Amino acid sequence: MLEDQRHHLLAVAENPQHKVLGYLHAEVYQEIYVDSALNILALAVNQSVQGQGIGSALIKWLEEAGKSRNIHTIRLNSGANRQDAHAFYRHLGFEEVKTQKKFVLVSD
Repeated sequence: MLEDQRHHLLAVAENPQHKVLGYLHAEVYQEIYVDSALNILALAVNQSVQGQGIGSALIKWLEEAGKSRNIHTIRLNSGANRQDAHAFYRHLGFEEVKTQKKFVLVSD
C-alpha cells in the first residue's frame, strides 16, 4: 500500500527524538460522477499533544499534496459520536454534507 504513491498518501508528524506525534493516511478517491478527491482514511494525533497544531499541519500537507495533483477536494467520514473531531474539522473549513449508514458484508 505504501509503495503505491499515486493512490495512497501518508504523512507522519514526529518530535526531534523521532517519536510519532500523529499521522494521516489518505487515498485518491475517484468516481465517474464527481471530480477526484482525497479521502482521509485515518487521522490521529497523540492525545498528549492535541491542540498544538499537529492535526492542522497534517491536513495542510494533504491540501498541498492534492493541489500538486490538481485535486481540490478532501473528504472524510467520522463516527456520529465524535463531537470533538467534528468541531475540529469544522474549524478547518470542512462542511458536513450528509448523514449515512454504513453496511458491511463479510463473506467466508
